[in-house]
Amino acid sequence: MARLVQWAKSREGLLLLAILLLGAGLRVGHLLEALEAPDFAYPAIDAGFNDYWARSLVLADWTPPEHLPDPGIAESPCLRPPGYPWFLAAIYAATDGSYLAPRLVQALLGLTSAGLLFLLARRFLSPAAGLWAAALFVTHWVPLYFEMELHEPALLMFLLLLLAVICERWAAAPTWRRASLMGLVLGLTALVRSNILLGLPPLLFWMLWVQRRQSAVVGAGIAGKRAPARPISLAAVLLGTALALAPATARNIARSGEPVLISANAGLNLLLGNHPRATGLIGNEIPDLGTFDNFYDYPAILRALERREGRPLDHRAASSIFTAEAIEFATTSPGDFLALTGRKAALFWGPAEISHNKVLALERDASSLLSRLPGPFPFYLAAAILGLAQVLLRRGARHPMVPWCAGLLVVWFLSVLPFFAAARYRLPVLPILALFTGQAAVGTWHLFRAKRAGAAAASLLAFGLLLSLASNDPLRQVVNRAKWHMDRGHALERAGASAAAAREFKAALRASPNAPDVHYSLALQAAAAGQLQQAEEHYRATLAGDPRHGGALTNYGGLLLDSGRLSEGLEHLEAALGLDPGRLDFRHNLALALRRAGRLEAAVGHWRVLLEADPASVATHKLLAATLLESGAPGAAVQHLARAVELEPASLEHRHELAWLLATCTSEEVRDGERAEALAREVLAAGGEKPSWLATLAAAQAERGDFAAARATIQRALQLAVSTGKTRRAAALRATMELYNNNQPQRSAPR
Repeated sequence: MARLVQWAKSREGLLLLAILLLGAGLRVGHLLEALEAPDFAYPAIDAGFNDYWARSLVLADWTPPEHLPDPGIAESPCLRPPGYPWFLAAIYAATDGSYLAPRLVQALLGLTSAGLLFLLARRFLSPAAGLWAAALFVTHWVPLYFEMELHEPALLMFLLLLLAVICERWAAAPTWRRASLMGLVLGLTALVRSNILLGLPPLLFWMLWVQRRQSAVVGAGIAGKRAPARPISLAAVLLGTALALAPATARNIARSGEPVLISANAGLNLLLGNHPRATGLIGNEIPDLGTFDNFYDYPAILRALERREGRPLDHRAASSIFTAEAIEFATTSPGDFLALTGRKAALFWGPAEISHNKVLALERDASSLLSRLPGPFPFYLAAAILGLAQVLLRRGARHPMVPWCAGLLVVWFLSVLPFFAAARYRLPVLPILALFTGQAAVGTWHLFRAKRAGAAAASLLAFGLLLSLASNDPLRQVVNRAKWHMDRGHALERAGASAAAAREFKAALRASPNAPDVHYSLALQAAAAGQLQQAEEHYRATLAGDPRHGGALTNYGGLLLDSGRLSEGLEHLEAALGLDPGRLDFRHNLALALRRAGRLEAAVGHWRVLLEADPASVATHKLLAATLLESGAPGAAVQHLARAVELEPASLEHRHELAWLLATCTSEEVRDGERAEALAREVLAAGGEKPSWLATLAAAQAERGDFAAARATIQRALQLAVSTGKTRRAAALRATMELYNNNQPQRSAPR
């Protein structure tokens, strides 16, 4: 401890402290900006999915966000690696769901990663290289940006650097404990990003290489302590990895019965990145199956695949089919596949930070802090190549961490290459690039100090050439300004700032006048504001650009129905359901419309399909009961009303509706005065007297033939209606009194 304190007071320690304080200041500044961002507490797409998953774990409530389908996480194998949602859930559990807390934790992880990077570089390069690497990392705008997002990069880079430090310690003094810790951290990293598991075989080969070198040294008598037996260390790594992965595998088996190791999304992501219309960027098109914007859409994609295959599929089978289709594309169109793969490689190592969920270039421009920070990827790439060359020329690959770090760059690149390019997915290579960039700075400076002008000039010339090559961008990406405004508009909408959201949507429309999603958002806003003509115009524009837009079809269909254009509205609603027969909300809307149009038999059919999908839906049981009654099937209607009572026994309204039907139904087979009276008395006992409830009790008494009791009860209902100013109800009750005065029971439709 004393040595640590003494080191902290040294020039090296003080410089590192200054670098970390600079990094902390930058993070505080960006956090203050992030607090004002529209989506700070209203994350969307992948960040929103992470947030939903984490909060559902904490609250044990899997109700999806409004207007989004249920992704089925609770009963499925993990749809994505669960490490980051679990990490987020732990923070939410400890902070009562604070949106600020994960940003603070991720900022601390960023600073810790800088410290680990310094420690790693100090041990196998030099303290100066470590200080340079830490400084380059904490001031880079991309890690700083993602630390304020509900995404995994901060956690992922921390784990990767922790793994590197543990591997360096193991290489210096191999023990089975350190080997098992290596495996444990590798497994935890795989829970965050599964593709790191592709690095397990290279890691084992690296360990064998290190131990072979140590054995040679021991055999030569240079060292006196024998390295541990190779099988023990290798087994320890494998055991540690298995222990880390076990909770995810056990959870998948327990929830779904499927032995999925980590997550079930590998095949889907592979197909998204490898099909005839793939571009190397994230796309939402899955050939012949529909669109995939986020994992809320996955159940619909799975249903579409089941319809196409003509059989039920679990997640593993679906992933296998997706994988087979991607492989088929590669084998049947090798030229296109190789060109696409080359494009992905160019995007991965190219100068641009590729957008994924959000438009990064505009996010940076909108930040007064990020826009002033360094971070050109070509600079880091060119300098890192130079730094690695300096290490190899000076020492060869004698230090075990040189091939380890170079290997990580290769493994990570190859592991994401089959999928698609995005800044978030290449960010884990940045710390290693910063490490060798630090070495390049120190190595070149040493050449100048040693007055080796020729070597220093050659080094600078090599850097210039590498920088020129790395800066070349033949795949220049168009900045999607419309999407940026749309993202902000949707976040403002979720926050309830509809006026500000409308301004963003209009800005998006100016940026892209024909974009279907922009028109769709404006249509929804106009409809919510009652501006139906504007809503119709925007719905039409949406469908002109995307005739298969399910949301526009179903919502425009509803608008047409409300305006009295039944046949046109039904046509749109049927088209929406035809695109995705598994969408329960589309089917529900169509069933309502069919009932409204008098096509009761068709409506009943759709209600029954909905009940097959969700037998416990009280709303569907009641709607089916009402439709059955209108179609002349009161017996079946009673059964569904009774089921609603069973499902929600605390609901007095369900009991009241069932009692009224049993007391007043025109079908003698259905009427049951005694059961109706019992239900009516239960309602009154639990909820007190109301005119309608008393009227139901009176109807039941009249059905039993006790008209004296019915008249007395209806009189109480009439007095209560008059005293509470319910004039229409009072008029109806007087008419009912005339029936009972004539000893006639009441017959009417259910209320």
